[in-house]
Amino acid sequence: MAAFFPRIGIRPETPGDPRSFAVVSLNRPRQKRVPGQPEEATLEHFMPDLNRPDAEGKQMRPVFFVTGQQLDLGLEDLQRREKLAEWMTGDTNRWFAKAMVNRLWSELVGHGFYEPVDDMGPDRQPIAPQAFEALSAGFIESRYDLKWLFRTITATAAYQRESRSRYDEQSAPFAASRRSDCGPINCST
Repeated sequence: MAAFFPRIGIRPETPGDPRSFAVVSLNRPRQKRVPGQPEEATLEHFMPDLNRPDAEGKQMRPVFFVTGQQLDLGLEDLQRREKLAEWMTGDTNRWFAKAMVNRLWSELVGHGFYEPVDDMGPDRQPIAPQAFEALSAGFIESRYDLKWLFRTITATAAYQRESRSRYDEQSAPFAASRRSDCGPINCST
């Protein structure tokens, strides 16, 4: 992913406020500082060599890991991001929809179809696979409409069940709606 976003910078948005910043595109060469060598400008991402920290490292080509599709080096940032978005939401990649469904379900119901929420893949089985597949397919059919996904999840019996403060490993998944993060509130009450 770093090869798709090598020219990102952070700039202060409000002078004097370190908490106020903007993420900006630096679609121009960035100065790369290597100790003992003159500064050089680069538009691409170089993966550092941990065995030789003073070396430039390996130039990384933007490759979409799910399908292996690649971009040429030297493309503008907008072109890279548009192509990445196209590949992520394309017909050949169903994992984007599944990841969004799993993450949103986990946030709203308190327990994902896959737990931990980021540990998905073809080698694992989700809880309630039919419901998971139906939500994922519907999300794709809605053209990735998050409002549709929110409405659909909040209309389920699993979401509308009683709320409990914390997930208990002994209870059945989706037996109650549970907050995934209690924040500053004591979760045991």
